[in-house]
Amino acid sequence: MKHHSSKLFAALVACAASAGALAQTAPAAAPSFKITVTGTIAPGSCTPSSGDLTFDMKSINPKSLNADKVTTLSGITQKVKITCTADTAIALNVTGSTKASGKAYGSNMDNHPAGTSTYEASLYDLVNPSDSNSRVGVYAMQFRNFTYTGGGTGSVATKAVVIKSDDKVSWSYSDNLNGWDTAQLKRDGSNYVSFADTKANTVPVLASTFEGDLMISPLILAKKDLKLTGDLKFEGGATITLNYL
Repeated sequence: MKHHSSKLFAALVACAASAGALAQTAPAAAPSFKITVTGTIAPGSCTPSSGDLTFDMKSINPKSLNADKVTTLSGITQKVKITCTADTAIALNVTGSTKASGKAYGSNMDNHPAGTSTYEASLYDLVNPSDSNSRVGVYAMQFRNFTYTGGGTGSVATKAVVIKSDDKVSWSYSDNLNGWDTAQLKRDGSNYVSFADTKANTVPVLASTFEGDLMISPLILAKKDLKLTGDLKFEGGATITLNYL
């Protein structure tokens, strides 16, 4: 019995020695590092980098005005540029900020020499502020010659078409610039324009830059409807609002 216990003790000592040796020779833990993945899904922030625009019709000689019918004046164009921090789809709507006193204008603008035909709902007032905002004329506005940059095309500016919607969901396109209300907006802010690729002309394009022309087509009332006792200074205004889609 004593001899058996001795053998068992020797075996345990040998196991302990072997475990100790293994513990001393085991490799150190491998170096490691962590990674973290984050992100945000949000529309890019867009800015009208062209800033506020002024369309100056300069001085108009009253002798150039028609006595008993409206006088159409040359169109005036200003550049519009909108830049975004990431490719973004946008829409624009317009609200007239100047309203003439008295009755509504009540007529459409048909075949203006600048190339617009406009329903009355998309005409904006020109008023005489020194005569209780009496109407001096009206003007239409139209978005033209737009390009977009981005949308998978890199840094190359690509031709865009102007599309319209009443609900920012369904969009339509017309290639007839002199067609009724083509690329134009109602003065009450109730409809929208956006920009699309020519090959997908009912889908607003995602882009980081939109650039083109905003043209106004003005007309002045007949001289018989104006108070021309001296200089007649007039003005008009509207606010264009950018919407994210």
